[in-house]
Amino acid sequence: GEGKKDGNTNGTLQFAVQTEGKYPYLWDKTTGNWSVSKNVRNVFPQGSGGITSLIQLFNNEFMTAAETTPAPFPGMVSKNKDSIGPELGIGFMLGLNMTDDKIMTLKTCTGNRALGWDLLPPGSPEFKYTNSKNESYTYAAYHESPEMWPSSGPKPAPIDWYAGLQYDGDTYRALQALGNLSSFYPGAQCYEVAGFFWWQGDRDSRDMGLATNYEANLVRLIKQLRVQYGSPNAKF
Repeated sequence: GEGKKDGNTNGTLQFAVQTEGKYPYLWDKTTGNWSVSKNVRNVFPQGSGGITSLIQLFNNEFMTAAETTPAPFPGMVSKNKDSIGPELGIGFMLGLNMTDDKIMTLKTCTGNRALGWDLLPPGSPEFKYTNSKNESYTYAAYHESPEMWPSSGPKPAPIDWYAGLQYDGDTYRALQALGNLSSFYPGAQCYEVAGFFWWQGDRDSRDMGLATNYEANLVRLIKQLRVQYGSPNAKF
């Protein structure tokens, strides 16, 4: 989800902070500007699709609501972002309560993606769903294409997108940041993935087949992410 930041009108972060007096930790009265976290780094490389898609770097700075343009990084296109996401509140709360820790929120996602299709994790098998008209459909396994087809007929030819393509791309983009850690958290030499924040699911809710299998896919996703990032005890 994204929210509006600028503009002193109801519904923006600026209005909530400066007029309604909410979220005082986001505003620095001394400087008369948005606060900047001392220990939480905000990193956001975004791409649509797999590992060969364009990577846009929207954030690479200590957490703040101020609009910034990240410093260039090889293989990524730096762009400023004038909207906010849930990482802003999450990051500041982590920083304010864990002042001795160096923390990074690493966001790699894009909107309108389904867990049961675009973000399907490795190892996910085909599954079938029968609708209210007694029509049965087969849904793609990881790296299969297309997304679904009638179970009674032959499997159609693949399209230019496959199950798990966005998963492959998002985890790849995260590893680009983690593999070049000091470029995204100056001075950092090692890391531990302590937890995952999952903010997807609307796209699955618009397809009863995907919605019905959402829990099974989510369990598989949690297990796979913990293995992939070597963090068996990471919170989700």
